[in-house]
Amino acid sequence: MDTSQAPLFFILNAAAGSQHAEATIAAIKNGMAGSNREYRLITLESGDTKRRIRAVVEEVCTAEAIVVAAGGDGTISGVAQQLVNRPCPLGVLPQGTFNFFARSLGMAEETEEAVRQLLQSRPRPIQAGMVNGRLFLVNASLGLHPQMLVDREAFKTKLGRHRLVAMLAGLFTLAQRPHDLNLRLSGDSGEISTKTPLLFVCNNPLQLEQLGLGGSRRHGPVPALSHGLMAVVLKHAGSLQLYHLALKGALGSLGEDEHLSLSTFNHLTVQPRPRWRYRTVKVALDGEVQRMRTPLFFEAVPGAISVMTPPTAESAIPPAQPAQP
Repeated sequence: MDTSQAPLFFILNAAAGSQHAEATIAAIKNGMAGSNREYRLITLESGDTKRRIRAVVEEVCTAEAIVVAAGGDGTISGVAQQLVNRPCPLGVLPQGTFNFFARSLGMAEETEEAVRQLLQSRPRPIQAGMVNGRLFLVNASLGLHPQMLVDREAFKTKLGRHRLVAMLAGLFTLAQRPHDLNLRLSGDSGEISTKTPLLFVCNNPLQLEQLGLGGSRRHGPVPALSHGLMAVVLKHAGSLQLYHLALKGALGSLGEDEHLSLSTFNHLTVQPRPRWRYRTVKVALDGEVQRMRTPLFFEAVPGAISVMTPPTAESAIPPAQPAQP
């Protein structure tokens, strides 16, 4: 598919706030001005957005166009889910709190500049993670992190969308003394049982680096995007230790902490125990929390989707290839 002159279909989440949506639309129009490229603006209202996204993706692929998701990691992931095994590529405009996926592609966080980058971008296959058939681009987790996200949304509703608000919400969650999950993990390197308040599975080296897990004497180097997923298991820790870990994460210095266990994998089965109690668990996928049936089957999927990538960033992103055993 030739993307150099392909139409752009921008999908925006209007429910995120009318003023924000209007500012984004204005920035998109400014960025597209003078490009002679065909484009459409599609706003998603509250309600059945999944069905609407599916219909838009069908239309985009039929028209041999590019679907551009404007939003945070969760919105982008929801659009990407509908593009698995489809020929039409995904473009992204970062509009969220952390924007790990867009930033890892080299996309500008300023909307108008990001639109201009898209006009020069080319498609590139990338790896995604899957859990029970659901795609994630940045991370998936259970335990402490999903609860943090629930609390974060409550804080944002009252205090607004800001990274400082997200950190305050995280400290509030830690104060609730989260309980440990009893998990059996079966993966490429064998099977273990562990008690942990958090299992965090990451597909984004940028996020690992910002946490201070981008390579250390204790944990070793972080794998490339196309070479499997990383599981981070938090060992049992008291309230003061959790606050200490949160501070280290904020400062990007988790790399040498003895409370974390890191391992890379291509396939991982997670079974909370006892089974009768954990038929379903809360799982966070790129910031969106949902309940999923157990056991959980994680896998790395090389080349799962094709993403529009700025030319200046292509050399930093390895091409998708089969994950190494």
